[in-house]
Amino acid sequence: MDIEVHTVQESSSFFQGHPDQFFTRYSMSFQVSFLNEDFSTGHNMNFERFRRYFYGIITRNLSMRANLEGYDYTQFGQNDFKIAIPRLLDNKDDGVSGRFRIYPNAALCSGCHAYFKLDEIKPCNCDARIEHFTFVAFCDECGATYPIEAMSNLRHDCNKCGQKKGLSKINWKYKDQIGTYNVQCSKCDNSVSLYLRLCDHLARPSKKVRSNKAPSSFRGVPARGGAIYHPLVITIPDIPMPDEIGNNGMRNVSVIELHTAFNDFFGDIEKVNDTYLHLPEYREKLLANDEFWKVLRVQVICEDLEFDVENKNLLLNYDIFKITKTVILNAKNSVNIKLDGTSNKDEIYKKYGLEEIKKVLESLNQIELDEEDLQALFLISEESREQVNTGEFATRKRSQPRSPPSDWHILLDEFNLDGIIHIENLNMVQALLGIIDGSTKRMPQLFRVIESGSRGKKIPTVYVRDFKTEGLIFKFSIEKIVDWLQANNIITTDQWSEKHNTDSDFRQLLTNNDIAFKSVQTLLHTISHLLIQRSSMDTGLDIRSLSENIYPKAGTILLFSTNEVNIGGLEYTFDFHMSDWLSRVKELAEDCPQDPGCLEDEDGACNACSFLPEFVCRYFNQNLDRECLIGGSRYGKGFFQ
Repeated sequence: MDIEVHTVQESSSFFQGHPDQFFTRYSMSFQVSFLNEDFSTGHNMNFERFRRYFYGIITRNLSMRANLEGYDYTQFGQNDFKIAIPRLLDNKDDGVSGRFRIYPNAALCSGCHAYFKLDEIKPCNCDARIEHFTFVAFCDECGATYPIEAMSNLRHDCNKCGQKKGLSKINWKYKDQIGTYNVQCSKCDNSVSLYLRLCDHLARPSKKVRSNKAPSSFRGVPARGGAIYHPLVITIPDIPMPDEIGNNGMRNVSVIELHTAFNDFFGDIEKVNDTYLHLPEYREKLLANDEFWKVLRVQVICEDLEFDVENKNLLLNYDIFKITKTVILNAKNSVNIKLDGTSNKDEIYKKYGLEEIKKVLESLNQIELDEEDLQALFLISEESREQVNTGEFATRKRSQPRSPPSDWHILLDEFNLDGIIHIENLNMVQALLGIIDGSTKRMPQLFRVIESGSRGKKIPTVYVRDFKTEGLIFKFSIEKIVDWLQANNIITTDQWSEKHNTDSDFRQLLTNNDIAFKSVQTLLHTISHLLIQRSSMDTGLDIRSLSENIYPKAGTILLFSTNEVNIGGLEYTFDFHMSDWLSRVKELAEDCPQDPGCLEDEDGACNACSFLPEFVCRYFNQNLDRECLIGGSRYGKGFFQ
């Protein structure tokens, strides 16, 4: 039997080919049932190190929905979900990546409009062809989706002649507007309006609460891609440390070993994980901890690593990380567990100075940094020893165009930039964390996990893939961002004075001030969208071929190509056309084709200037406002003024 094949580009597979998503072919609607996993050993990525980060995003979304609307979901721990690699294939002869089905299971006779299920015999004698009936019943309040007949008066008994399931014909005034539909009795031609029932917001068959809101009417929605289901996808840069790469150029297991050992020794410290070992704040505080450097085992390790403890203040971030990593791993290997269950862990804790490391880590737990914040620090780092510079995983950076304009530094200053960096070989990890039912703009979003496995044994699953691409980093001046925040009365001079002049101070400011954080996020997100909107002329890339990451606490934007094939356009623009690109961004910021309506009625963001396709903007086109760049009633001073 021939297999029907539906092809999705790898770069958009998580958006268009994820479980439950709809797509249309031959005027029919289909739904992805499941994805096959890739169990090959050819992958060279440590996806497990992102587990804690993935778990944090998932649980925040689930708990917000539960707290605000009573969503009843099965709670699970950090190690209770699967990280799976989907089987991505170039040729159907190699097999399939998953399965899909026709959905909904419903059809109409194009002649008499008789409604029936596709697995039933056509109920009429018409010679007319059949059409797929693609409307489904959807609840905007809880995200429930059912076939129309299950939640309407379609196929109900006729209230005039009593015919069983008599209301089985559909008529309409406008075919694409379900609100104009009537259902007609197949026996007596009695016709009544099609009505959709109230949703009780209970899951079936479990009867778990999907929402504690009052019952609301279902809405008829066509089963099309992007109409109901929206994937929550994140894409983050993965920059390996030098000691993660073995002599064969491949990653080793040292990161996993460190992650395990760190959790064994310091897992009880709230909010802190092993990524904090890379922070400049960690370096500063550990250098200031004299007791740690007096520990004999620490001194021996430093000597073995050829680090001069007497001049420890000259050590770089990566040097401090390497010392700490070696201390933790050596300590872990020295722990002995006896047959009676006791161990020498407390003794080892003291011998290796782990008490001092714990004190430093506990002093950092007020700094809320996640995996993305850490990656931002690596992206903008100028310390070559913190990066892999050769081989397959090289992170090759340039902060100077090959043909810079004569006024390069003036250009950077005009746009409040500290610098622009091109990364030639950027490793990216993309993760499909779950699905949002309905609008992505409602609060809370109706987020749910994707489950995989056999019936009765399904578990939450995160799908991941990695790809290589190029990227451009726009690093904005922290000083200019702070000036903008103060000019708009978002922060006061008491919150930022002359003594606050480091990136660490800025991270702390945004950690403690939600309004300042959101304002910087809006500022950077708006600039990012305008850059993408005006990118095509020079990069040669369609806006659908680019994506973004925003790092408010680092004052940084990362733009990257989403397809390994489309590499080179960003580099060409960086080398020869940055001035033209930035000028067009400023022009669009100052003059949207929809002004004044855009600025006054749409809060400075609309389809004509700022909105991007869903799979380009991972933030669902939220927190955008051109006024933050040009000034107005919401922002007295614009960032570009």
